[in-house]
Amino acid sequence: MDNRLKNLYNHIAKDNIHVIFKHFSRVRKGMCSKVGDYEAIVIDKVVTSEREEMLILAEELGHLKSNSLYYIQDLQNPVQKENVMQAEARAGRCKCELLISVEDLIAVINDPFITCDYDAAEALGVDVETYLCAVRTYTQKEQLVFGKN
Repeated sequence: MDNRLKNLYNHIAKDNIHVIFKHFSRVRKGMCSKVGDYEAIVIDKVVTSEREEMLILAEELGHLKSNSLYYIQDLQNPVQKENVMQAEARAGRCKCELLISVEDLIAVINDPFITCDYDAAEALGVDVETYLCAVRTYTQKEQLVFGKN
């Protein structure tokens, strides 16, 4: 098991978040729920790899950690579109921070053998979207300054 996946499960256990594997009849591969103090992450049983499981767990944990929750029906509601997009952005930033340290990101960016975003994402063991989100997040937080790191 990937160390980051173990760390996510340790973080989840420490925060008393329940993880449930269930078959979804929809396109979604994961979701989270919070009712009072009860928090749960639900993952589709059909998840095919540890990497996919890690990305889903980090995304849903990001929603819980950043308190960026919304109702599933809001996905179809044009009035709620902006709220959903903001919630996804906050959860995405939290996800990339859970999976990629600024030190690892800097090392990959400075690696002369990594020449494109896809190679950088692969070296970090994440998808390109998560890699690019990490670049934006750490740049906005001024922890990643191109030309200085």
